[in-house]
Amino acid sequence: MPSSPLRAILRYTAARVALFVLAAGLVWLVRVRGVLLVLLALLISGLASFVLLRRQRQEMADALRRTRLFSRDRAASRFDEAACDDVLRSYAPSPDGAPRRSEDEHFGNQSGS
Repeated sequence: MPSSPLRAILRYTAARVALFVLAAGLVWLVRVRGVLLVLLALLISGLASFVLLRRQRQEMADALRRTRLFSRDRAASRFDEAACDDVLRSYAPSPDGAPRRSEDEHFGNQSGS
């Protein structure tokens, strides 16, 4: 079952934070402190998440890809509808009954050339 992008992002982020806290705790037990503790914890948790969180990372990427494709399709659909409306309005008669534009004018065809 596809999950929402927000849920997938939160699940992956929570897992990454948990791995970092676990790695920091393990490094702390070895009596490493300060900036070195943070750097080692980042390195260890990064390597561990690369291996252990592959499925969550893929779920998050798929959810984001689906959202991006859906947004792109909606934007293209709105653009197509607006373009069609503009074309239809350009051919509609003006209030005085005269046509506003001919097909040759719309498509850029030059008569007599």
